[in-house]
Amino acid sequence: MSAGREGKPAAPRRSAMVGWYDPRQLLVTGMQTVVSSLFGRRADFRLLQSLQAEAIDVDYRKEAEVWVDYIADVGDGFNPTYALARTLARPSLTVRGERGDEELPRGRILVMGGDEVYPTPSPARYQERLVMPYSCALPDAQPKAVDLFAIPGNHDWYDGLASFINLFCHGHRIGGYATPQKRSYFALRFAGGFWLFGVDVQLDGDLDNRQLEAFCRLEGVARGDRVILCVAEPFWVYEARRARTGGPPPPWRSNLERLEDHLAALGATVVLKIAGDLHHYRHHAPRRGGPHLVTAGGGGAFLHPTHTRPVNEIPIGAPPGERTHELAAQYPDTKTSFRLSFRNLAFPFYNPYFGLTTGAAYMILSWVMPPPALAWERPAPEALGLLLRSGFESLALAPSGLLWVLLILLGFVAFTDADRRAFKWGAGLLHGSAHLAASLLVASVTLHLAGPEVHTDALYARLAVSLGGFAGGYLVGGLLMGIYLLIAVTLFGCHDNEAFSSLKIEGYKNFLRMRLDEKGLTVWALGLRRVPPARAWRWVDQGEGKGHYELRPGVPEPAPELVDRFEIRIDGGSG
Repeated sequence: MSAGREGKPAAPRRSAMVGWYDPRQLLVTGMQTVVSSLFGRRADFRLLQSLQAEAIDVDYRKEAEVWVDYIADVGDGFNPTYALARTLARPSLTVRGERGDEELPRGRILVMGGDEVYPTPSPARYQERLVMPYSCALPDAQPKAVDLFAIPGNHDWYDGLASFINLFCHGHRIGGYATPQKRSYFALRFAGGFWLFGVDVQLDGDLDNRQLEAFCRLEGVARGDRVILCVAEPFWVYEARRARTGGPPPPWRSNLERLEDHLAALGATVVLKIAGDLHHYRHHAPRRGGPHLVTAGGGGAFLHPTHTRPVNEIPIGAPPGERTHELAAQYPDTKTSFRLSFRNLAFPFYNPYFGLTTGAAYMILSWVMPPPALAWERPAPEALGLLLRSGFESLALAPSGLLWVLLILLGFVAFTDADRRAFKWGAGLLHGSAHLAASLLVASVTLHLAGPEVHTDALYARLAVSLGGFAGGYLVGGLLMGIYLLIAVTLFGCHDNEAFSSLKIEGYKNFLRMRLDEKGLTVWALGLRRVPPARAWRWVDQGEGKGHYELRPGVPEPAPELVDRFEIRIDGGSG
């Protein structure tokens, strides 16, 4: 924490939502992804963890009733992260549902289900985006600290898991949270024969053999026990999508399936699977037995839509045409998700730095395809034909320019998110061609506005259209990208990640609060429709380097709403 002008500690930095379309961020994230993928294939940090002698299980059977909170995909912008951290830290929450008002006490345990920091991990980034907001929200827990357990997601693995292990697996305190785990995976044991397994599947990978052996060697798993399985990705959703499009089954999860087979052989049953990775809430309930499937990745990162590529039914291990699970609840609802997608029409305002990329591309295109001065008195079709003919003639006379155009078109094809190859190429080429046409139009307008005196000097003309291409590309390029994403996500159900990461939506977050007791397991899914804006928070300095953020007078505390509620009873029932 730095010192202010008067020597007092300054307020900690409040991070903004990650700008996924900022050119620097695109470059850094791409490099981190490549490096981490290569590292993950050749050096698995989980092998080093397995050399430790510490057990992976923690026993809570002495407590007849245990409350457990679950949250995933945290550590993005301060506003949603801190709003959720404050909500989790409150001594109790009152929610209203069909059963009237229910009082839900704070969790004795907090489980973070993956992607604890964005966009890439480092000690400083964990401190800024996760440790600081959670420490401020719960500086101390009386009479006993809340036990915090975390499993890593792909974003935690981008540095080989080094920062994650240092933060969560060495007994460090995060405010009022203790960190008892010793590895990136763990097993929690509760009264009534309940277990919670947190597994580490690395980067789109699987359980390593040592991790599988650690879970299989657990003592005490008996017939009739019930297991809550926490994973970093909702593989049931991704497999259902692959099955619908006819794609091949994934080559991973063999060890995860072996773990489930091992539990079944012991007579234990997986009754609930929870994952993040998709930043919304969805609950697929079993039709005739089987585990409840919950996707709850609303811990602070940007919102994912619920109206695209809907997976309303899940065929897990079922014969063709048979569905084992059906959608029971989701948040936000389909209409809200559809409405939010239209914010892409304001793409340049949400992503102001993205225009630097399109501006540079348009400037290059304006240089390699210099247009003629557009005769504005001509009819529109004739003027457009003149522009296109001039552009093609320029490319024919300059092979290097043709190479640039091909690279740009291939870049748009690579960017296109589609399962079918023909659609990927068609949509990518159309999107790229729209930008080529727009660059010609921008350059022509620039040349026209420059006046006839510029037309007589080829160098001045090229400089003018290049500078104009950059300025026009900054605005027009971003607008075209937003229109493309809106069409893709609303009409074709693709680019849901790209279309919503651009919007940096802070609201519609969610987390789970669970109660385990002698009757069984009860799950409440709670949502925050809105979080306080940046101007609503103020820093309260308590001296000695301590303090916290609080809401300014008149700003109400975020009030969670009940999104979903279901029970898994020990007598075998559910509801």
